[in-house]
Amino acid sequence: EMLSVPLDGPGGEALPDFAELSMTLGIELYLLGRMNEALARAETARRRYEQRGDLLKVGDCLRWISRFSYLNGNRVAAEVNAAEAVRLLSSQPPGGELAMALSNQSQLASMADRVDECLRAGEAAIRLAETVGRHDIICHARNNMGTMRQWQDLDAARNWLTANRDAALADDLQEHAARAYCNLGCVLINWFAYAEAEQVLSVGVSYCVERDLDTWRDYMRAWQGELALRIGRWDEAAAIAQSVLDNPAVTPLSRFPANLTLARLRTRRGDNADVLFRQLDQYLVRGREFQRLAPFAVLRAEAAWITGHGQEKALALLQ
Repeated sequence: EMLSVPLDGPGGEALPDFAELSMTLGIELYLLGRMNEALARAETARRRYEQRGDLLKVGDCLRWISRFSYLNGNRVAAEVNAAEAVRLLSSQPPGGELAMALSNQSQLASMADRVDECLRAGEAAIRLAETVGRHDIICHARNNMGTMRQWQDLDAARNWLTANRDAALADDLQEHAARAYCNLGCVLINWFAYAEAEQVLSVGVSYCVERDLDTWRDYMRAWQGELALRIGRWDEAAAIAQSVLDNPAVTPLSRFPANLTLARLRTRRGDNADVLFRQLDQYLVRGREFQRLAPFAVLRAEAAWITGHGQEKALALLQ
C-alpha cells in the first residue's frame, strides 16, 4: 500500500498515509464543487481503511460519502451511507466521528424539513461534541437546527443562524460560516424578507469567492437568481441562473434552484423550457424532499395554467 508506513518529511515529521491523503483531497474537491472526483477519493480512502480494520476511519469516510452524495443530487445514497456511518460508529468508542455522523443525519433531516428528527439528532450531536471539545461540530449542528427553527419561530431562527455565523467567522470555521450565510439567506427568502436576504447572500458570495469555497458560492448564486426573479428583475435572474448552469463544475444541488428559476422565467415569457423540466424531473428521481418538490410542483402547475397542457403531471405532483 502506497505510503502505508509513515515516512519522514523534510523536518523529520511523519507524512500521512495514502488513505488519509486521499480523504483530505476528497474534502478539498468537495469544497471546490467537484463531487464525482470527491466521491472517488472518499471511496478509495474507505476501502484502504477497511482493509486495515480502522472502523472509526471507515465510519468517518461513510459520513463524508453521504455528504458528497447529497450534493451530487443523490439523496437516496446520502441517507444509506449516513445511516451506515452512525451504525458503525455507534459500535466504537464515542467521539468526534460519531458526533459528526449524527450532525450529518440532522443535516439530511433539515433538508427534508423533518423538524423533530433534525432537532433530535442535532441535540445528540451537540451533547457528544461538547464532551470532546469539538466546537466545529457544535457549529455544524446548530446550522441545521437553526434552519429548522424557521417553522417554529422565525425570529428565533434568524437570531440563531446569525449568532452561529458570527461564531463561525470568529473561529475561522470557513465552511460552517459559508453554510450559515447560505441557510440564513434561504430562510429569509422563504419568509419574503427580500432586502435582508439580498444583503446576506451578497456578503456570503463574496466571503466564498475570497476563500475558494465554490460549492457554497454557486448555491448562493443560484438563490440570488431566484431572489431576482421574485422581485421582478427578470433579466438579472436569467443572467445569474444561466451563469450557474453554464459552469460544468457546478454541483447538481446548485443546478437545481438555477434550473428552477430559469424554467419558471422561460415559461412566463412563453419560451420553451422542456429541457429544463426534464432535468428537474431527473434530479428528483434520486430522492425527493419537500423543499425541492414543492417549488417544482408549483412550477408544473403554473406551466399547465399558462400553456394549457401538462395538467396531469402537475396534479400528480400536487397530490
